[in-house]
Amino acid sequence: MAVRGEENEVLENRLAAIGGLESSPTLTFQYRLTLSRTPPPPPDAKKDKKQADAAPADLLEVEPQLAREVPRPRLAEFEVYVEKGRLGARGSFENFSDSVVLDLTLKPYVMLPEGEGVRVEELDDYFRNVLLASRHDASFDMEQSVDVYSTYCTPDDVATRLVELETVTVRSEQNVFERELLNLKKLPHKYLEALGKREGMKVFVAMTPSLGTGARVVPFWAVADYDASEPGHFTGFAPFEDGAFVSRVFSSGVCSANTVDMSGHVSRLYSPMPVVPRERKEEFELFIGTIAGEAIGQCPAAWKGVAHTIMNRVARRYETWVECLTPAEVIVKTGFDGRKHDTCKAALEYMRSPASSSYAHRDKIDQIITAVTPIFMRQGGDGGGVVFFYSPKAQARLHAQNPTRYARSPGFVSQKGDKALVEITHKVLGGAKDDFKFYAFKRPEEFPRLTSAEIEQARATRAGKKA
Repeated sequence: MAVRGEENEVLENRLAAIGGLESSPTLTFQYRLTLSRTPPPPPDAKKDKKQADAAPADLLEVEPQLAREVPRPRLAEFEVYVEKGRLGARGSFENFSDSVVLDLTLKPYVMLPEGEGVRVEELDDYFRNVLLASRHDASFDMEQSVDVYSTYCTPDDVATRLVELETVTVRSEQNVFERELLNLKKLPHKYLEALGKREGMKVFVAMTPSLGTGARVVPFWAVADYDASEPGHFTGFAPFEDGAFVSRVFSSGVCSANTVDMSGHVSRLYSPMPVVPRERKEEFELFIGTIAGEAIGQCPAAWKGVAHTIMNRVARRYETWVECLTPAEVIVKTGFDGRKHDTCKAALEYMRSPASSSYAHRDKIDQIITAVTPIFMRQGGDGGGVVFFYSPKAQARLHAQNPTRYARSPGFVSQKGDKALVEITHKVLGGAKDDFKFYAFKRPEEFPRLTSAEIEQARATRAGKKA
C-alpha cells in the first residue's frame, strides 16, 4: 500500500513509515512481478551420485506496477453540538464499507481564556471545580445558603452525572456515529447559573480509536486524517494527545472541527428556582405538584388555567372556599385530586433535589414552574376569573366505569342563579386545543375575595381557636 505524490508519482509506504499520520485523498495498491527460469540439469547428473550445485536462476524483475487506486477511508466530519440542552458529538467516515464497524472513545474538554492564550481542562473535572467554588462563595454571600444548596445542588448528584464522562465510547456503523455526552437540563439550576457566569468557556471533544481486536480495530490513520496536510487545505481535525494539542507525529487522537460556547448555552437554559418566601416553600411545591398531577400532559395555557383556578378560589366568599386562606388549603379541601398522582410526587422530588430525582417529566416540570410562578406570586392576573375546570375525556371515562357516581359532566356545569357559570375555555387556552374546559362565574361580583385585613382577621381567629 502506498500513496500518490503531488506529481502523481507512486511514493513509498509513508503511512507505515511514520505512524500513519500523513494525509492523502487516495490509497494506491501496487504489485511487483518477478519471473525466474532455472537452467536444466547437466546430462550426466543422473549418473553422478554427487549432485552438482544448481546454476543461478535467471531473474526478471520489473518496477512496481499500479494495481488499483481507491478513495482513502477516513474521518470526514466530526463536530460537537448543544441541542435542546444536550451536549453531544457526532461525525462520519467516508469510503469505508457499510459493513465496517469502528469503536471510538470520546472525551469532552473545556477551553478557557487565560492571559493571551487558552487553558484546556477535562470537562468533568472543570465542572466539579465550578460546583465546589460556587458552593464556597454561596456560604458567604447567599442567605440561607446551606438550605438552598443542600436542596437544589447536592454535590454527589452532580458527581454521578459527571463520572459518566470519564470513559465514553461510541460505535460508528454504516460510516456514521453520534453520542449524547451530557444533558445540561438534568443539572441543578443553581449549578447552571454558576456555569453560565464562566465567560469564554468553550467545549470541544477529542476522539481516539478504542483498543480492540478483529474488524472493530480502527486504523489510526483513518481517524488522524488531517485536511491541513493536504495541498491547499488548512483546516481539519487538530491532533491531540493526553489533554494537549500536539504535533501530528505524537498525537493519539483528533479534536472536533468546532467548539461550542457552553457559557452561552447554559445561560439560556438557566431558569432559576422561583424566589418565594421561605415559609411558603412547601406550599409552593404542593402548588406545582398539583398542577403537574392535574395537567402535565396538557399545554402551558392549561397549566396556567389550573393555577389561576387554585388562586382564584383562595379566601373567596363561595361555600367552603371562604375558609381556605391559602392555596394549599384550596388544593386539599376543594377537590384537586392531582396532588395524589405519581406526577405530583415526581414534581416534589424534582424541586427538592433536581439532580437525584427521576428523569421522567423533568422538562415539563421545569416549564410548569416557569409558567405558573407569577400566578402563585399574584403577579399574573386572574386568567379571566376562572374558578372551575374539568377534562371531558376523563369525565366520560369515569362515567362509563361508575355511572351512578359520576355524571356525564360535573355538577357545577349546570349551576343556576347567582352560581351560574360561563365557559371561558377559549379565553384560557387561546388557540390551543386541549382536553380541558374552563368556567368562570357569570356574576363574579357575587363572590368577592376577602380583603387582606379580613384574611388576617380570619387567621387570627383560627389561631385563637387552636390555642
